[in-house]
Amino acid sequence: MKTKLNYLLALLVSTQFFAQILNPGTEIAKERKYYSSNSSYYLVFQGDGNLVMYNRDRVALWDAKTQNRGTRAIFQDDGNLVVYNNASAIFASNTNGRGDFLKIQDDGNLVVYGSRGSAIWASKSQNANSGSYYNGVINKGKRFNKEEKNYSASGEYYLVFQHDGNLVMYYRSKSNPIWSSNTQGRGDRAVFQQDGNLVVYDQNNIAVFATNRTNRDIDKLTVQDDGNLVIYTYNDQVVWSAK
Repeated sequence: MKTKLNYLLALLVSTQFFAQILNPGTEIAKERKYYSSNSSYYLVFQGDGNLVMYNRDRVALWDAKTQNRGTRAIFQDDGNLVVYNNASAIFASNTNGRGDFLKIQDDGNLVVYGSRGSAIWASKSQNANSGSYYNGVINKGKRFNKEEKNYSASGEYYLVFQHDGNLVMYYRSKSNPIWSSNTQGRGDRAVFQQDGNLVVYDQNNIAVFATNRTNRDIDKLTVQDDGNLVIYTYNDQVVWSAK
C-alpha cells in the first residue's frame, strides 16, 4: 500500500512543476503542468501538440494554435519560445536573442522578459510583438493582436494588423506588401467575426473595412501559400478572396 502511495505521489510530482520561471534551454515536457506561484494558472504542452495556458478551472486563456502538429516545445537558449513540427517552427514568440526568462504569472499571463526586466512578448498582449503563427488558418471569432503575424503554412506569406491600423498581407517581409485593407491611420481593431465577416473598426466602432460576407456556412479565413487571403465555407467554397 505504501509503495503504491509513493508511486502515485511520484507520478503526481512528475506531471506538475511548481516553478513559475523557465530559463533559456528549458524543454517543455508533454503533459507536464508548469504552474504560476499562486497555483491558479498553468502552462501545458498537451498530448495533441498544442501549448496552452489554463486557469485552475481548466479554461484556456491562450494557446499556440499548434494542435495535431506540435511535436516539441522549448524555451530556447536564444530566448525564443518555439513549438516545432519536427524541424519546422509552427509557433514562435520572436524573442530570439532577447529573451532572458519565461514567466507563468499569477495574473494568468505568459510573458517573456528581456535582460532589463521589460516584457518583450506576452500572451495577453496588444504590444509590438504578439508572436507568429504558422498554420495558415484563422478561425471565426479571431481578434487580431497588433503586429501578430499569421503565416501561411509554408511561412512565405503573412497577414498582420499593423500599429498604424492597416491589415496587410506580405510576401516574406514588409518590403513586399501584396494586399491591404487601406485602413492606416483609422483602424483600431480587426476581427474575423463569428458571422464570417472580416472587419476593421475605428475607435468609434465604425467599420472602415469589411468583406461584407456573412454566412452561417462560413468556416475559416486562410493565408494561402499562393499569396491569396481567402474565406471558405465548410464545403471549401470560396466566398471572398483578396485577389
